[in-house]
Amino acid sequence: MHFLLRHPDYISEKPSGETFETDDDSSFKFKIHQTYDLDTTSDNYYRKLPQSIIAVYFWMLGRWDQLENWNFWPITVLSIIASILLVFIMQNMLIAFMTGVFDETKSNVKQAVLKFRADLIAEYEAIEKPFGNTRGNPR
Repeated sequence: MHFLLRHPDYISEKPSGETFETDDDSSFKFKIHQTYDLDTTSDNYYRKLPQSIIAVYFWMLGRWDQLENWNFWPITVLSIIASILLVFIMQNMLIAFMTGVFDETKSNVKQAVLKFRADLIAEYEAIEKPFGNTRGNPR
């Protein structure tokens, strides 16, 4: 993006400044015209490489407008570090939670298998002899 949009006039790309007019019955008529200065990073985020990397990074998280309003480098650095640490901490919490669940399940699995076997044996012993077998239990 940096190499593509650093000089938008090279690729015949020019942002359009839209003009807005009010349409009401008051006697005050005014126009709002938006102009772009493509040589500043406030209007062209891709003018400088570090700013373009930050802009593309924040695409993943959604555009953070508070970074534009402050235009103060410690806030940008803090936002990047906080977003990376937040993802790192949340992933570690998920891993710890899943490890705890796995260990708890692993400790209870032997008891569950033995209970299943005991239930199966009890059910088998409770079955009556089919077809009128009178010889006794061959087991």
